[in-house]
Amino acid sequence: MGARVLVVDPDAASRKSSREALEAFGHAVIAVPDPVLALEVGRTDTPDIIVVATSHSSFNALGLFAQLRQAPALSTTFILALAPRAGQLSDLQAAFAAGADDYVTRPLDYRELAIRVTALATRVKQLRGQSATAGRLITFFSAKGGVGTTSVCVNTSASVACSRNGPVILADLVLPLGSVGYMVGMDAHWTIADLASGEGTDVDRSLVESHLTTRSEIGMRMLLGPRDPEKAQKVTPARVEPIFRALRNMASWIFVDIGRTLSRISLPILSMSDRIVMVVSPDTACLQLTKVCLNYFGTSGGINLDRVVLVANWAVGRGHMGKSDMEEALGRPIEVLIPYGGDSFTAATNQGIPLVYKEPECGPALQFGELARYLTK
Repeated sequence: MGARVLVVDPDAASRKSSREALEAFGHAVIAVPDPVLALEVGRTDTPDIIVVATSHSSFNALGLFAQLRQAPALSTTFILALAPRAGQLSDLQAAFAAGADDYVTRPLDYRELAIRVTALATRVKQLRGQSATAGRLITFFSAKGGVGTTSVCVNTSASVACSRNGPVILADLVLPLGSVGYMVGMDAHWTIADLASGEGTDVDRSLVESHLTTRSEIGMRMLLGPRDPEKAQKVTPARVEPIFRALRNMASWIFVDIGRTLSRISLPILSMSDRIVMVVSPDTACLQLTKVCLNYFGTSGGINLDRVVLVANWAVGRGHMGKSDMEEALGRPIEVLIPYGGDSFTAATNQGIPLVYKEPECGPALQFGELARYLTK
């Protein structure tokens, strides 16, 4: 079975020839003349491969590459540039930096194009096949700061680790400063910022392994967040995605904290996730912002809302809004409610111990166990 291919080329004759050659090799092809249509088709049809002509002055191909790469639904889509043979090396470097994966030079041999696309289609299937059998990626996110997202992520992952339900890795992708390390009493020479901002070194399993930190009494490995804002600014999407693809082949469960960040760094991770835990608090601002994010996920973000799990965190204060009121405001059920725990969270954080280990029988810890069982069933 062929691949789904999107061809973007302003030249009608070239567009037609590309389509015919690709269809002759069994691929399903949509051909469009401009970036606006390309983005619309790309986000709705999620092609396996996008072929973009770069030699026309009628549109900015590099800008299109960047926009395509920002679409979460296209995180595993390959982009093939049709580059002029007389182009400068710097042009190709710019294309790769903007998001292209490969290129074919003009004047174009359309049979060569079809052969190259067929080869790329095999790589796409291998990549997506690996994802289907890899560990499960569960991302924790909130639409508003200060709702305890990191606490929920740390304690849920610790609960799964305690259950011995397979190896667990906890990753901190909160930029520019991560706090997971402080909450588990760990410091590390290497952080995700060092790994995701490196140049000249391919991201593979061995490199990722070398950046992990282990605290044996917690029972899970961690990729800690940045502690240097300047380093965090150098993190690039091109480095982050391979990190998480590697992590999925290193553990049964990968938990990642992205805080309240929706960006070109975090959106591809949300798109890759098997589950997205959205932490909400009982205040109107948080609920309204959560609805905005849910609407974005279901439309422009290309994220299936069936993967979203809502968790109410009353540990930050219950206010005057009950669970049913929150569900009515959100128009969705809340799966787990974390009750108020007094000063327990602060005491556990100050000691660098997850609450589920420090006070395993307290109300919040028991609910973290419920959330862990719900996510891993």
